[in-house]
Amino acid sequence: MKLQRCWPALLALGCSLGVRAQGAFEVEVELAGARALSIDLPSTAVSVLGCDAAVPESCPDAVQLSGRWHAVGGTASEAKRTASSPSIEFSADGDWLRMRAEVPLEVQGLVDLELGEVVVPGGTDLEVVTSLGDVSVRSMTGSVLVDTELGDVEVRGDMRSTGIHVERGQVVVVGSGPVDIDVAHGGVRVEQSAGANDVRIVAPGGGVELRLGSDVDVDVRVQTPGRIRVQTDAFSAATSGLYRDRSGTGAARIDIEAGADVTIRLQD
Repeated sequence: MKLQRCWPALLALGCSLGVRAQGAFEVEVELAGARALSIDLPSTAVSVLGCDAAVPESCPDAVQLSGRWHAVGGTASEAKRTASSPSIEFSADGDWLRMRAEVPLEVQGLVDLELGEVVVPGGTDLEVVTSLGDVSVRSMTGSVLVDTELGDVEVRGDMRSTGIHVERGQVVVVGSGPVDIDVAHGGVRVEQSAGANDVRIVAPGGGVELRLGSDVDVDVRVQTPGRIRVQTDAFSAATSGLYRDRSGTGAARIDIEAGADVTIRLQD
């Protein structure tokens, strides 16, 4: 696959502190056999929506996105040049299609990216990396990986598996598949939608709420200085410190280390 570029169209706006410019873009890039999408962007909110590949009219085998670059310059022409300098680039890497921002050194720190919704076939495996900004992923059925330094993360869908790393922010996962979450400073809520699956949560700076899809054949381990409240058909506890219990064969492992209260109950 050839390297593809998305160059912005420009719109200049007046500003009392200078001249603002927006470089808007809209692009569609074919997956061309790639089974996974990697989104690696500077500080920006990222929203990804999985579409139904069974309806090709509304869900082509492609990545569809739009957005704009924001820049400020001393003059209108300077602001336009700054806003037109960055681009979004795509490159093929085996089974992966990689999407990243190309920001020339001379305009780094002078432009901000505002990304619209990214639409991709729901069965595509997904990786999202950004340093600052909330991340929302909906209706994906492949594996989902999210890594952000500062921002809230919400993932909803029938995921095959979900892995999340956040330095500071709140995490919500609603869906199926095993879950592995590491949050240095923030709380976690997980709701299983399709029976019990492995859950590993490390949240030393926050609390955890887990809603089990099933409490049959589950091995539970919880450690926290806060309160531990477990109430399901198979488990019942009100304690703190370390809690361990098991039902049936313990095939699904629940391992939680938190810095505040932990609640486990069955999904409604």
